[in-house]
Amino acid sequence: TAYAGPPAAPGGPASGPPPGGAAAHRPRRRLRTFALVVAVAALIGAGTAVVLQQRDGEGTSAGPDVSRSPSASASGTAGEGTGGSVPDGWVRRDDPLGFGLSLPEDWQRTEFGDAGGDLRQVDYTPDGGEHLLRISVDTAPDYNDPYAHQLDLEVQLQRLVDYRRVVLERADYRDRDSARWEYTWTALAKDTEFPGPRRAVSQTYMSHDGVEYALNMSGPAGDWETTRERFRTVLQSWQEKTA
Repeated sequence: TAYAGPPAAPGGPASGPPPGGAAAHRPRRRLRTFALVVAVAALIGAGTAVVLQQRDGEGTSAGPDVSRSPSASASGTAGEGTGGSVPDGWVRRDDPLGFGLSLPEDWQRTEFGDAGGDLRQVDYTPDGGEHLLRISVDTAPDYNDPYAHQLDLEVQLQRLVDYRRVVLERADYRDRDSARWEYTWTALAKDTEFPGPRRAVSQTYMSHDGVEYALNMSGPAGDWETTRERFRTVLQSWQEKTA
């Protein structure tokens, strides 16, 4: 998910969870591989997913399905939204995956994943990934505890240059089990068009019907206040898919 760089996408338990909140893992290796690919790409920069998929060497020969689709419908006018007021220049987006949120008007959409699969991931960015929102929706998560999942993802991020945890804690989100994770690292020029110090924040939670949502936003460390305020507005405006 999210957001970052895990080896495991959240996958679903066939029976009750073991102690510690992690659910029993099913053999979903290809989705796990894909989650690692897109999560690391979210941290290092957009456009990295295909390279990482090739290095991993698993999955289909064509790699993940990546579709550029700026067609998430915008409704309302700039500055409108639910869950609180939004800044000027923002619009309400009704995403094809079923969720809704408010974003700056010029942010474009790209979707990753297997159509009809358990895990779908969507990017929104105005500049090719220098400033990036990644949303992961997993309908069959391996973890029923978002905090345990983020701890697992963090283990994989130790390989990032200068990785540092700012905070990783349980934090209720709309009365749901949730975890918030902030971290910094240094992106390398060989890996991304946007090298230098980076900072990211992730909010992962479980819906009442067992879907895991992970919202991840990253940007240059020097622009953290902008990223933080944008992420706050996204969380305020967020609406998950309803039946």
